[in-house]
Amino acid sequence: MDPSKKRDIYCTDCGVRTCIRCSADADGTLPDYCMSKRFEAIREEAREESRKPENLKIMQGFLKINPTGLHGGQATRVEMLMGLFRSVGAKKIGIATCYGLLNEARTFSRILRANGFDVYGINCKVGTMDKADLDVPPEEDPYPGESSCNPILQAKILNRFRTDYNVIVGLCVGHDALFSKYSEAPVSTLVVKDFALGHNSVACLYQADSYYKGLLEKD
Repeated sequence: MDPSKKRDIYCTDCGVRTCIRCSADADGTLPDYCMSKRFEAIREEAREESRKPENLKIMQGFLKINPTGLHGGQATRVEMLMGLFRSVGAKKIGIATCYGLLNEARTFSRILRANGFDVYGINCKVGTMDKADLDVPPEEDPYPGESSCNPILQAKILNRFRTDYNVIVGLCVGHDALFSKYSEAPVSTLVVKDFALGHNSVACLYQADSYYKGLLEKD
């Protein structure tokens, strides 16, 4: 990037990081470029939205989760999800799972049921679609012979079951967005699918200068 061209500073560029303290506004330690300062009006709108009963329940619910896990350390994502479900009174839990992670979803389902939750697991290949129906010509199909996922139907089926909360287990990039868009229940993610990295997508970010060297050189 041409250093002579100025660009806005966003949270991902900032090294001050005083925003974690509630007093940062009052003591003047927020920099002038801080998004909290630049978008004060929207900030107030968001604060009011957070106080709506359906949103407040989730915001408060997170704060009631015990951060200590089963074995004394930090709680796992599974444990924290169950803590949130209990906090917000969610009994009926939907699982929107990738076909390739059915085993993981099955184990998650067993844990939830053992802890008193009703579970409704729907796999992404439900209502199989031919990719021709999506206007994808055969020569442009990177997965020939495989049916298309149907994340919108996953959401609509779970809506019919009137789930209290839905969990994504490894839906494809973009399909997770469509599922969340059509889900009537709140949505959280347990697994981000990344077969290359054992579903630990941030692993390469810790070695980005080497792993993503070719991509970073384009910046």
